[in-house]
Amino acid sequence: MRSALRFGAELFKNSNVHIVQSYNGKMKPVTLSDEHGDLHIWMLPYLRPSVVRRCFADKDIATYSDALAAALSGANLDASKRNVLITHQFITGAIASESEEISVGGSENVDGSLFDNFDYVALGHLHRPQKMGRDTMRYSGTPLKYSFSEADHTKSVTVVAMGSKGKVEIAELPLIPFRDMREVRGTYSEVMNRNSYRDTNTDDYVRIVLTDEQDEPDAMAKLRNIYPNIMRLEYDNKRTQASTSFETTVHANKREPSQLFAELFEKQNGRPMDDKQSEYIENLFNEIWREVAHS
Repeated sequence: MRSALRFGAELFKNSNVHIVQSYNGKMKPVTLSDEHGDLHIWMLPYLRPSVVRRCFADKDIATYSDALAAALSGANLDASKRNVLITHQFITGAIASESEEISVGGSENVDGSLFDNFDYVALGHLHRPQKMGRDTMRYSGTPLKYSFSEADHTKSVTVVAMGSKGKVEIAELPLIPFRDMREVRGTYSEVMNRNSYRDTNTDDYVRIVLTDEQDEPDAMAKLRNIYPNIMRLEYDNKRTQASTSFETTVHANKREPSQLFAELFEKQNGRPMDDKQSEYIENLFNEIWREVAHS
């Protein structure tokens, strides 16, 4: 996909569709003009310290914030003009969802103050619409919900109107999907009671959490008669709470990633990995940790 985007970047530019390519140590804005003068739009792809180091051998770049600071130093930014930044980074304090990959310990986080010279910062990747410290630095979020951790999100389109220098107007236009993604919770009897779903869209994509202490036989098939698009059925009771607590605090935390992978492999394939496969996975995880440590 990245190669395809790089290939098309020069072609699309003639149609005023601008795509940022691989980072090469330089930043050049796309400049638009209106009655208020020039508007400079800067774009940065997701940057890792290892990529930026190759372009700034004279700088000490250890963290993601160091990398962003170095990259921005390569922009000939005129702070007296209007400047917009479009970038793909994890800002410290941002709220993520379970469907997003966030680094352990937040090592990929960057300080939002690095972008203080920009009139508006359009942030990408995180699914929840949110502002970061100021109204003019925002994640617009995704147009649809991609996991049940996003069930309480209100999806929207962020519309930004750039006036004269320092004048920015922001509006959020809600997006209402044909089918929502939501959670239904209660006992089996409560969930199946007509009064509980009469005024709801039963065609929504739902996760149903039953609180009965005993499992209901063939519950999924019965519930599907009311909720045809049920995506997940779970139980929340004394048994599942005890099991979850044990697995989280004792079972999982005492195993190395390679051991967890070995367990998953055996469950999916009905047999354990052989010695060659085990050695490959062990070496692979070691290589990953070395790369993380030097990033």
